[in-house]
Amino acid sequence: LDAGTGNGCNSSTATPITVPLEAWLSNEGTGTTLNNLGLDASNSATGAGITWATAPVFPGLTATYTSATTSYATAASSGLTNFSKTTPFTVSYWANIAGASSNLVAVNDLDSSDAGPGWFLVEGPGSVYFGFSDGSGGWNMQYVPPTTNGITYQFCGTYDGSGSGGFRLYVNGASQSGTLIQNTLTGTGASGLPVKIGVRPGGTGAQIGAVLIYPSVVSCAALYTAGPSPHF
Repeated sequence: LDAGTGNGCNSSTATPITVPLEAWLSNEGTGTTLNNLGLDASNSATGAGITWATAPVFPGLTATYTSATTSYATAASSGLTNFSKTTPFTVSYWANIAGASSNLVAVNDLDSSDAGPGWFLVEGPGSVYFGFSDGSGGWNMQYVPPTTNGITYQFCGTYDGSGSGGFRLYVNGASQSGTLIQNTLTGTGASGLPVKIGVRPGGTGAQIGAVLIYPSVVSCAALYTAGPSPHF
């Protein structure tokens, strides 16, 4: 899609994918706004600690932690992504962890301290986590990927709404066997807070882009094939 108008198609020649609920491709390259090309159309403000990047592989954001409230780009509204533990959904993004062992690239709707309640998809250091937190416990799947610093990967998580066993993690479109963490999750799991895109406290210099969110389970393999500049 055209990042300036939200209409038409981008230059990708990949097989088209279903239009997401949220689609922050992060390919603007300038300014302080991430255009949302999804059905929700809630744009995001880049915030402190966020700069534009074109390297190493794809347009996106370089996020460096400055404080718990300014290390993310934050969506303007969150009602449609206020997923609960009974709601199926999919989150996908592309990231390059740039060589720093402390990188913590994340998309979530947790609070400013990254506590719950809410959902999260986090990469690093050394593991990928996807699930819900209530601040003291929660459900998630953890996978230790054989990733390499300086290489770009697609990280994707699906949740089918069935409970603590309903999480699946994918790296570059391939399903991964992870460890299910099934602690007590109090409440509905929903936060009511905006989506955040960037790095968690302590993250440095990571690149993230092409954030897609669906209110259903979709094929992470298809999202990987579509690439970091997908065609809707």
